[in-house]
Amino acid sequence: MTERRPETDALVYVDRGLRYSYREFNEVVERCARALMALGIQKGDHVAVWGRTSPSG
Repeated sequence: MTERRPETDALVYVDRGLRYSYREFNEVVERCARALMALGIQKGDHVAVWGRTSPSG
């Protein structure tokens, strides 16, 4: 979707004023991936994520 419709909404939380297009969301995901790689995480490693079901505001 990032390539086909980069400006289409990918994630929206109206009550928190949060809105990401596919392009913006992809940028966040790429930053996260680079941060994990900088920590030494490699393909095939197991990673646990503990998070909220919605973004905190």
